[in-house]
Amino acid sequence: MNSLLKFNRALTIAVATLLLMLLAVQTVAFDGELQGEVQDAWLTGKAETVLALNEHLNVYSIAVRVRNAEVRLSGDVASELDKVLAEELVKGISG
Repeated sequence: MNSLLKFNRALTIAVATLLLMLLAVQTVAFDGELQGEVQDAWLTGKAETVLALNEHLNVYSIAVRVRNAEVRLSGDVASELDKVLAEELVKGISG
């Protein structure tokens, strides 16, 4: 049952991220770059999704904040290893 809840949570976040990405694509500036707040929302969705899809992290205990394309994580994790894992996962996001 726990794995089903994790799957449902990950699926919900993935769908929300897809919707944000579709919105971002429709609001692309003439020069092809995403505008500030839309880019931040897009990065937030990507970061939350990559964290949610990792079975070792509790995405509900990690807050993701993005401002001017700079991602900040805060919250509680079980170990230093989980902290490093979360940081590395988010560093791997393009955008």
